[in-house]
Formats: sequence, C-alpha cells, structure tokens
Amino acid sequence: MEFITKVFFLICAINFANGDDSADSACDCMAKKLKQKGFLDNDFPHGETNPLVCFILQKVLEAFKNKIYERFEAKETINANCAKSKLMEKSFIDLMMKKEVIEMSTKLQPEKAKQLLENNRNDMKRILNEVAEECESDKTWAGAFDDVLGNTNSTLSVLEQNYCVLNYLLDNEIIEVENANRNPENIDISNINCDVIMNNYFTKLQNDVKEKYSTSSEDEGELECIQQKMNKKNLTTILAVNEIEKLDIPLDEKRRNKAKLEKLTQKYVKDIFSCVL
Repeated sequence: MEFITKVFFLICAINFANGDDSADSACDCMAKKLKQKGFLDNDFPHGETNPLVCFILQKVLEAFKNKIYERFEAKETINANCAKSKLMEKSFIDLMMKKEVIEMSTKLQPEKAKQLLENNRNDMKRILNEVAEECESDKTWAGAFDDVLGNTNSTLSVLEQNYCVLNYLLDNEIIEVENANRNPENIDISNINCDVIMNNYFTKLQNDVKEKYSTSSEDEGELECIQQKMNKKNLTTILAVNEIEKLDIPLDEKRRNKAKLEKLTQKYVKDIFSCVL
C-alpha cells in the first residue's frame, strides 16, 4: 500500500472506532489540527469537530507516524534513521494529512482545492528531494512516494498489471468514473490475459499478507482469522483505494469515489479488528 493512501485508511479506522459513517468527522479534526499548526489558513472551511474523534485521532496519530517511518527500515536504499528524523523535522506527515483533508472537503470550490493540492504536492516533492539529498538516500524513495514524485515503473509486466487492475475495478464498478481512460499508458493490450494476471496478483497479495502477519503475530488463531478476512473482496478495496489516488480525474469524481470506498474500507477495518480484539 502506498504511504499516501495510509492516511485514508487512518481516517476510516478512526471513524469506525467512533461508529461514524462519514469521513467528515476525522477530516474536521485533522483540519482543526492543521490550522493550529499553520498548515491551513484560518478561513479553511470545515464542520464542527467531535471531541471523541479528535481524542482518538490524537492518540493514534503518533502510532501511525511511527508505523510509516518503520517501513523505511526495510528499504535498503533509504537511510532510515536520517530519513525519519528529517521528515519529522519538516512535518511531512502533516502534508500527507493536508492532502486528504483538501480532497475530502466538499466545502471547497474545485478550482481552489485544485490549487491547494498542487501547492501541497510541490511542497511534499520538495521535502522528499531535500531529505533524499541530505540523507544521501535513494532519490526515488524505493517507490514509496511515486505518486508524489511523479515516478512510474515502466516495465511491461507492471504496466500490464496496472492496466488489468484498473479495468477490473471499473468493470466491477468498484470505481465509477465517467468516460474513464482505460489504457492511460497506451500499451498494446491485444495479447493481455487479465484473468490470469489478476488471479496471480490476488494470490501474491494474499501471500504477502500471510508473510507480513506471520512475523508480527504469534497467535495462530489471530493469523488464520486475518488471512480469512483478507479475501478477494477486501483486497479489491485496498486496490481501489490505491488506484483512485493515481487516476487523473475531476475532483468531484474523486470525492464521490472516495466516499464510496470509505464505506468499503470501514468494513475491511471492522473485519480485521474482529480478529485482534
């Protein structure tokens, strides 16, 4: 899962914990927090904040930050300790939250939101480039921030997989985009067998989940439960959340799809929580 999309999952988890059906509650708290820290103007529109949601947000945010930074340790080309220190110093996580708040704020005019998102993306890109240089680390961040940096993996197998994932999500109406460009990379699709590619991809994702949780959980029952919950339906939700971030679509379409995915993601969070609580 891309680092940027983890903010969306954080919002869904917070709202699930509060029994809230809307992403607005967590976003309102994030907006208030970002205003207090000077990352949003005082006139940035948001609704009334829910004290319980804001309390939960404050408690889980530090754990969320640490979890993200821990992922750098597995990247051999990243100077993990330096990167963590510098990104914290430059408040990079706040910019990740800012992106999500702007995208999900229906009170902002689309043109204003587009301008704010572009400025925020430039700030994030600048920080990533600065930290990579200061820490003498991989300037591509081992693919962790491709969406921000504008990097793409152009190997044929990856492009074919990307094509199949996008079309799988569109065909099954997990993502609904009017007049979607189904082949944005303009690759030759005449010999692509998406059924085979998607079956292999889902198998790989399930194996990745098994490997990840087998090293972090000693409870065999918990591990088996998580593996069962990471079924094709829940894996599809994860794919959709990742994919919607990549699509170059109007903001209103992105918001509509993310609102739909937020409900699906809450079900995914509920399923996983049922295994560990």
